[in-house]
This record gives sequence, structure tokens and C-alpha cells, in this order.
Amino acid sequence: MHVFIDENGEIRSCYLKAGRQKEGNFRHQLSNCDCISNAQEIQFSSSSTTTSESQEPSSGDQAASALQQQLLLMVARRTLSESPRQPSQDPEDSSCSSAQWKLNRQFYRFIIFPGRWIKVWYDRLTLLALLDRTEDIKENVFAVLLVVLVSLLGFLTLNQGFCKDIWVLLFCLVMASCQYSLLKSVQPDPASPIHGHNKIITYSRPVYFCILCGLILLLDAGSKDANPPVYTMYGLKLFSPRSLQSARDHIIVFLYCFPAISLLGLFPQINTFCIYLLEQIDMLLFGGSAAAGFVSALYSISRSFVVLIVLYAFCFSAVKEPWDAQHIPALFSAFCGLLVALSYHLSRQSSDPSVLMSLIQCKYVPHYLRQQCEDSSADPLPEKMRESVKEILKSDLIVCTAAAVLSFAVSASTVFLSLRPFLSIVLFALAWTVGFVTHYVLPQLRKHHPWLWISHPILKSKEHQQREVRDAAHLMWFERLYVWLQCFEKYILYPAIILNALTIDAFSISKYKKLGTHCDIILITVAGMKLLRSSFCNPINQFVTLSFTVIFFRFDYRDISENFLLDFFMMSIVFHKASFIAPLWDLLQKLQFIMTYIAPWQIAWGSSFHVFAQLFAIPHILLKFIFLYSAMLFFQTLATSIFSTPLSPFLGSVIFIASYARPIKFWEKNYNTKRSDHSNTRLAIQIEKDAGNDDNNLNSIFYEHLTRSLQESLCGDLILGRWGNYNTGDCFILASDYLNAFVHLIEIGNGLVTFQLRGLEFRGTYCQQREVEAITEGDEDNEGCCCCKPGHLPHLLSCNAAFNLRWLTWEITRTQYILEGYSIIDNNAATMLQVFDLRRILIRYYIKSIIYFTVSSSKIFDWIKDESIQKVLQPYAKWHYIERDLAMFNINIDEDYVPCLQGITRASFCSVYLDWIQFCARKRVE
Repeated sequence: MHVFIDENGEIRSCYLKAGRQKEGNFRHQLSNCDCISNAQEIQFSSSSTTTSESQEPSSGDQAASALQQQLLLMVARRTLSESPRQPSQDPEDSSCSSAQWKLNRQFYRFIIFPGRWIKVWYDRLTLLALLDRTEDIKENVFAVLLVVLVSLLGFLTLNQGFCKDIWVLLFCLVMASCQYSLLKSVQPDPASPIHGHNKIITYSRPVYFCILCGLILLLDAGSKDANPPVYTMYGLKLFSPRSLQSARDHIIVFLYCFPAISLLGLFPQINTFCIYLLEQIDMLLFGGSAAAGFVSALYSISRSFVVLIVLYAFCFSAVKEPWDAQHIPALFSAFCGLLVALSYHLSRQSSDPSVLMSLIQCKYVPHYLRQQCEDSSADPLPEKMRESVKEILKSDLIVCTAAAVLSFAVSASTVFLSLRPFLSIVLFALAWTVGFVTHYVLPQLRKHHPWLWISHPILKSKEHQQREVRDAAHLMWFERLYVWLQCFEKYILYPAIILNALTIDAFSISKYKKLGTHCDIILITVAGMKLLRSSFCNPINQFVTLSFTVIFFRFDYRDISENFLLDFFMMSIVFHKASFIAPLWDLLQKLQFIMTYIAPWQIAWGSSFHVFAQLFAIPHILLKFIFLYSAMLFFQTLATSIFSTPLSPFLGSVIFIASYARPIKFWEKNYNTKRSDHSNTRLAIQIEKDAGNDDNNLNSIFYEHLTRSLQESLCGDLILGRWGNYNTGDCFILASDYLNAFVHLIEIGNGLVTFQLRGLEFRGTYCQQREVEAITEGDEDNEGCCCCKPGHLPHLLSCNAAFNLRWLTWEITRTQYILEGYSIIDNNAATMLQVFDLRRILIRYYIKSIIYFTVSSSKIFDWIKDESIQKVLQPYAKWHYIERDLAMFNINIDEDYVPCLQGITRASFCSVYLDWIQFCARKRVE
């Protein structure tokens, strides 16, 4: 009996055959039925099963039925275990059979050399499960280079003898996992910001391994130096052999934990890490703002290094020789003027170079990018941004020149050296007073609940009591005062403080070089540029940093103080972001959030897991576990504050987990929506259906208009203090009766703000309703105090209301924020134009408008020469052509409709609109 089975496991034919055949015949038949597909390069064979024939027909039938059942069972098992195969030849053409079961086998030709290849016996799915598919030659070359680099650095690290016994095996496993990730990456990776396959995440592990091994080798080489240069700052010996060896050992232990860290997703993908690293260097050392991407971060840090080199040349020429207090070198005064001017200019420029490059290309190289400039003219935003950058450059040219001259004159007058230390004390006291009034008292008085105790703002805007505002917000006197105090603080007070400290420290360095001439000059240059740029961009927290610097280094630890400029520089890093000392602002905000979130009276018993997890938040139940958990949570918060990583509750419980480090612009994927309207949709699509009437498109239109409105007014409102105190990375929620939006401040400069906006919910959703209720519901009517209701004093909140406001993870900044907006109302033309005469007029003018814009378009000659358009218009060129579209044309509406032909012809159309076409053509010629 012979049974032929196709590639899907189905029996195509089954028949009995008399007589016995030899094995050679089967082999010959099998050789005829083997075939190779040229397209897929897959070899497969027909499967057949042969049994000996019984002497009796009845026994043969029973045996055939039993074999059929066995074959069906085997076919079912094979179809479950094997992947689908390519269709084989027709069973009638391949009449081969065999006594043994032979499975289909597939192979790929792996070309080693031209004309030389080997067979890889895997099908497509099995091969994809083993290896990633990379078709780009650049990716393959880069992967090979990374594999070689991982092997080389791993060999050099092992050769140094850092690993012993089982640690050698662990190190080899880590190295092998990094190499294998290039062959088969982890998808989806815990650190991947997108769903599905991510090509970039493939190279993260080997690159991190190379970086860590390189650091280990560099630190080991530094620790073995016979005469290392040792620098002492703030009582700490930097770059000593012992400290380098300790750092090397910690990195080795960190490398051993590499698989666990990768499993938890604490390593960002490599492009995110590069953006984060460049952004942190520019912000911490040079006072830069946040970056919008890799190109932005690279451009920002490059221009900072260029400015540093220029300033270093001036400062080195002025400080390399000693000078007395009665004569300040002209080069140093020029250095001070140039430092103030360049710092002011950098604070006014965005980190994104695209707008500046677009301005240069469209204005000065128009013959290269004329088409791009014409295309961008449809959207007014790029032109507005180019004009804004142009105005900023013109303004900077004047202001920077004046600032450089004034700074040069003040520095050359020896006023800073002659009036020390009394001038420093006066400037410190004035800066603290102005900063306290500007950035603490005034914002608190303008809050919705000042100091979370008063029931209403003390300094109210004119529109505070109005229900519906139709005009722009009125400029109040306290807003003018706030702007003037900020200008005095940014442009006079802090530059005077920094130039005073810079002159005193440079005078000391000219007499005595503590860390060497080059190191001392680089430090004061970097410190001066960073402090000036930070003061120009956002001086909100500068008075707090200055106060802590004076108190800490003048009273508490006077012995370890270096100089005021360097002390101020280091304290600004400590208060914001640092690599080894936790940023205090970030740490304070995270601890406040954690304490608010895990408060026992805010426990939400949502599930059995929450019942178990929330027990850790109750101190009087599990004191022993609470101490351990609190210490672990504080350490975790400290670590996340150091590396600027998010900290979020796990499944809504009091157990917090950390994620990987992110830049200020923490959304790594582009979520931009695209609206559909008449400006970017073809007319034919608009006539067939209203493509912009779906919910997603209407949402994108609203949020795009909201974004454009914020682009016009956000920076000015921030300067006027209408959003309260703000910093880089702050998030705000705009809520109204119709929609909610999430605003994230990315870059804050001197007169510019970069932000990103995400839509939340529209009216009708529960989240939007709860957010609006939480903001609009007043606490003024709350009269409770613990369990009783004694009431509250006039204009003050009750004890319960004040207590609840202090235990919220968010705060109301302003209840009324005026922003330009609009609403969409569906006006049905069928109800408005019920009379046929009105419809006829509308259609006539609509067609005339189409003719006008078509004739006046600059691309009309290109359209006429286009072959595809000519092919489509060819039937319409005939005079006898009739366009019959009963759904589109109507005898009561269309003037060119011919009743006897039941349609529109070219002659009838020209009889109505030819004069208008000729008129538009004449106007175009004129």
C-alpha cells in the first residue's frame, strides 16, 4: 500500500499495489521526487510509507485501514511539531515511495566565497528563533566590530588577574551574553521604550560592557602609576592610587551584576544614554539647558567647549603672571567682558540647531533650498521661528556689545579688589533679600492657597472673579514688579557677584597656583560660565544656593573652603544634579512624594495584594520590617536622585521600583499626531468623505491649536510668574471643561522655553471629570477639625482642609489661566441652504474658487507636463465626452447640466465657466 502525503499533512492518494518491489526501485523513485526550489533554496522530499501486501484481500483491507489510522495519527503529530513547508510537486508527477519515514528537510545556502557555499539545515522560523535577521551591511560590520572589541577588552581584563576561581566563569558568562545579544537580541528588552522589535537595543549590552572594561583598565593603569599627580580639594585626595583602585573594584563588582541589572532594565538603550550623558555634562559643568535629542545635545556641548577654549586663552594670558591689586591686566578685564557677553548669548540660544540652520539656509543659501523654503511657507510656524531667531541674533549683537564694554570697565576699575570683603557682604545680603521677595513671597501671595493655609489668593488678577473671559489677561502691577525684580537680579546683581568672586580668585591664582596654572584657570572659567548662564536662564533657586554656600563655607566648614567662586559652583551642582552627591531639590521632592503616597490614612485597599503591601506603611504594626524597608527606600530614593531616574510605585502599592536614567525630555518615542484638513488632504478625498471628522483627527486639531497658542504665550506667562515657580523638567496639567493637556517644560533659557504637550482626556471621560473636579472643588467650605466642625477664621482654611492640602502629590497653581482657543460647531449645509437658488450660487462660486487657485498656482505647468495627469485628463479632452454622476450632479443645482444628455459635457462646462478661466489666465499673465 502506498500513501502520499502533501506538505500540509493531508493524504493526497492511497492505493494498494500488487506484488513486491525491490528496495532499489524505491530509491530510484525517491531520487526522482527530490527537488530543490530555486527561489527559496529549499530542498524537500515527498514522504511515503510502503508495507508488504497480504496474501488475502480481506486481511489486506484490514491492514490498509489500520495503517491509514496510524498514518493519520502520525500526520497530526507531525503537523503540530513541524513548521509549514513549501508546496511540493503534484502527487501524480511524483510517484515515489519508500519503506522508511522520511521527513522534509530545508536548508539555506550560506555563501562563504563567490561560488562556494555550505548548507545550513534550518527552516526559516527556526533560523529566526536562533538569529536576528540583519540585511544592512553597516549593521553587520558594526556588530562584528563590537564582537571583536568585546573579546579584546574581555581578554585584557581577564589577563590582569582581577577575577579568580568562579568569578572567571561569571565574567566569561557576562562576556558571552554580550556577544550573543548581537546574534539574537532580547526582544522585548526591559529597557526598550517601544513595543516590538528594537534595533538599537541590540547594541546596548556590548557597548556598556566595552565602556566598563575600558574604565577598569584605565583605573588600573592609573592606580599602578609610580608618581601619580594627587590633588586635594575640600579635604579629599583626588586621583590617588587608593581611590582609583577602590573605584576599579567597585566597577568590577558592578560588571558581575551586569545580567541582573540588564534583566531589571536599569540600563537605558545606548542612544538614550548618550543624550543623557551629554546633557548632564552640559548642564552641570557649563550651565546649559536640556537637549531635545542627540544632535541637540552634541551641538550644545560642542558650542560650550568652543566658548571655553576662547575664554581659557584670554584668562591664561592674564593670570599666568602675578599682578597687584592696584593694576588689573587689560586681558583679564577683556576676559570678564567676553565671559559675560558669551554667557548671555548662550543663554539666549536654543539647544536645537535646526531653526538656526534653517534660517542660514533659507536666507543666505536660497538657491540650494528654495524648494524647502517654499514648501515650509504653507505652515506659518517655521517662518515665525526663523524670524524670532533672527530678532534674537540682532538683539544679542547690541546687548552683548554693551555688556562686554560695561563688564570690561567695571573690572578694570579695581572696585572689586579695593572694596573687599565689604562689597561681597553687601551683594550677598542684597541677593538674598531680592531673591526671597521675588521667588518666595510674591509666588506664595499669588497662589490659589497661599502657604496652603489661606483660602484665596492675596494678589488676585483682574479676571479672578469672572466666569467667562473674552479678552487677553490684564497686566497687573505685581506682575510688573516681578519682572523688574527678576531683571535686576539676572542682569545686575548676580553678574556683579560672580565678577567680584572671579576677580578675587584670579588675583589669588596669579600669586599662588594650588592645582597648577592650567587646572586653576579651567576651573574658574568653567565656574564663571556655568554660574552666569544659570543666572541668566533661570535664577529662581540661585538665592537658596547662594545662601547655603555662604552659611556652609563661611560658618560651618570654613577650613575646607577653596574659594567662593568654586564653592558656589560646587553647591549649585549639589542643589541640582550631581554625580556623587545627591541633588537636594530632586531628593526633597521625591521624599515628599513618597511620604505623601505611603501615608497610612491614604491607604487604598484595592486588592489582596494591596492589603499585604500596604502593611509596610503602618509603623506601629511591623516596626522591625519598617526600619529595614525605610532604610532601603531611602537608599533607593537617594540613588534615583543621583542618576535622575524615575521612581514609581509597583502596582499601586508602597513598594517603589526604579527605572533607567532618562534625559529631561523623557519621552524617547515620537508621539506627534498629524491633523487632516484641506491643507494636507487631496480634494478628491475631501469630496468622497470627510477624512477629518473622526475623533483622533479632531483631537489632534484641538491639541495642535493649543500647542500653537502656548508657543505664543507660554514664555511670557512664565516670565510674568503666572505659572508660579518653575524649573527644567517640571510638569503641569491644564484642565478645562472640554479637554485636559499635559505640559512638560524641557528647556528654559533666557527668553525662550521648549516644551512638549500631550493630550489627556476630552469631555465625557471619567478621568477628565475627576481631574476637573479635583481642581475646581473648593476647600473654603470645609469647616472640620479632626472629628468636629468648629469652623474656620475668615479668609483661612479649616484644619482638615489645610491638612489635606499638605498631603497631596500635586498642587493647584492657578484656577484661571487665559489661553486663546476655539470650539467646533457642526453646521449642516443642507439645513442652511434649502433653496435651490442658494445651492446653485454656492456651487458656482465653489467651482470658480477651484479654477482660480488652480490657474494661479505656481505648479500648474508642472501639472500640465505630468504624464500621469495627462493620461487621466485625456478622456475629458473630447467634446462628446459626457460625465454622468447622478450622485454628484443635479439639474436644479448645476448650471452646466444638460438634461437631454443627463450629464455635463466639455462644451456645457465651457459655456458657463470659460470667461472666468480666461479672466484668471489674463490676471496670471499680468
